[in-house]
Amino acid sequence: MLNPTSFLHPTLEVAAGRATSAAAAASSIVGRSSISSDGHHQATGPYCVISEPCVLGLIAKEAQSKLQYAPCEGRTQDLAVVKQPLVPLGTYGLLLCRAPLPRYTLDTLLALQQFNKDERTAHLLHNLKRGVAICGYELQCYPFGFASQPSVKRVVDNYLQDFKDINRLQASMGDDIRWSPQVKAVMSGIFTRHKGTMIDIARGVLEFQETLRTQYDGRCTLLHTRESVPAITHIERKLDDFFSTRISCRLMISHILALNETEGKETGSAHKGDGPNPSSMHMLDEKPRIVGALTTNTMPVLVLQQAFEAAKYMCRRDYHGLAPDLVVNGMSLEEYLTVAPPQRSFAYVAQHLFYIFLEILKNAMRATVEKGLFDAGGDYDRCRETGPAHGACGVRRLLCVLVCDGFACLGAKEPPPCQGVWNGGVWLPPVVVTLPDLSSMWDFERTIKIADKGYGMKREILKRASSYFYSSATHKPDGTQELPDFDSRAPLAGFGFGLPISKVMARYFNGDLEVNSIPGAGTDVYIYL
Repeated sequence: MLNPTSFLHPTLEVAAGRATSAAAAASSIVGRSSISSDGHHQATGPYCVISEPCVLGLIAKEAQSKLQYAPCEGRTQDLAVVKQPLVPLGTYGLLLCRAPLPRYTLDTLLALQQFNKDERTAHLLHNLKRGVAICGYELQCYPFGFASQPSVKRVVDNYLQDFKDINRLQASMGDDIRWSPQVKAVMSGIFTRHKGTMIDIARGVLEFQETLRTQYDGRCTLLHTRESVPAITHIERKLDDFFSTRISCRLMISHILALNETEGKETGSAHKGDGPNPSSMHMLDEKPRIVGALTTNTMPVLVLQQAFEAAKYMCRRDYHGLAPDLVVNGMSLEEYLTVAPPQRSFAYVAQHLFYIFLEILKNAMRATVEKGLFDAGGDYDRCRETGPAHGACGVRRLLCVLVCDGFACLGAKEPPPCQGVWNGGVWLPPVVVTLPDLSSMWDFERTIKIADKGYGMKREILKRASSYFYSSATHKPDGTQELPDFDSRAPLAGFGFGLPISKVMARYFNGDLEVNSIPGAGTDVYIYL
């Protein structure tokens, strides 16, 4: 019988069963912490944190190596050593945190079909328990007291609850691990509990920055201190690891639950193979073939269409009806979907691709609209509040309106959508998408380019664009509304997490995401799948 845990690295269950190995491993972990009187693990040594950092303490170079590798020393009023309480996972929980949770591959996800429901359930419980332990524990090991922010503490508490729920479930089943409604309920509860984790962490970053500003210096920003303080950059790298592990956890829940629920049922077209269905005359006729969380016949342009509709809705909502069109390979999206030949399909997590497209399109459409408003003599901040009729003003807007009316009076056709559109006297060039025309190209290089004609970015800004601490939005979200990640009700911009999260998602299956920009000319984003 196949071992469901053989997909990942050798499990720690085996090591834990061997007394000598377990004791050695436990000592290496517990050696980094101490046990307080209330039974909580407390950080020492390399996991010391700064509870009350000041600008001097942040910038002092001699303190950085001490912050990362040893207990803090020096002036206590500047660099206070605080033993941060850690999640009480116990020795076994700490054992699970020793090594990172390996990423799934597309082949691994497809291979899970070979197992029965009970084997997949055993695989899920073991690896999910390990994943939530890593997420909850590592968040508290970030320097400068990052985990003390209310939003971050809420996330940590959620992971602790996950760990308890899985422990309780395993204890109730003993060695007889089977798929059951109880397992489904617990896993679904964990999945739902973390639907807004990304936004919670984003709020935590804003809270962390406001804490520094309020207590010490209003000019203190994480974006600027990261260039001088390696420990701040360390937080960004660890956030990449955190979100990658979170993707693994959510992916294994959604994938295995879907496989177990649909086992023996028809989930899509009966057509087999890597390419489009020969009986379909067009890509719009192709029905998705679903295997768990995977779509085995993913066509990026169809996912792009869904993401564009969502981004267009958000753009029109925030800019009172203004939104640019989308052009694909020189044609409007509607025309391309009608006349273009079917693309070569491939297996992918379509939801990941949707999120990546959505974030890139949101940025591109926002940049296009704001440049159009500015070129028309308008105030795009005011336009967000009152609409383009009041936000755009002055002689430049009047000339734009006269040009539009002149075209109509002379009976001339307006520029085709592939060149741009006039909307309320505002000229909006389209967002341009470039895809490989030859279906065979998808076998070698799956590259998608999304370009806008906004203001672009200077090199200095471009270096910061992928930072969790950077946002080009001037209006920060108030954070009062509880929303799931990537919800269409969320603001078009503000948290600054869209690009770094998109990059983490693209890299999860060994892809990548690159951004190039020319100031005043626009921004190009290359997505490699």
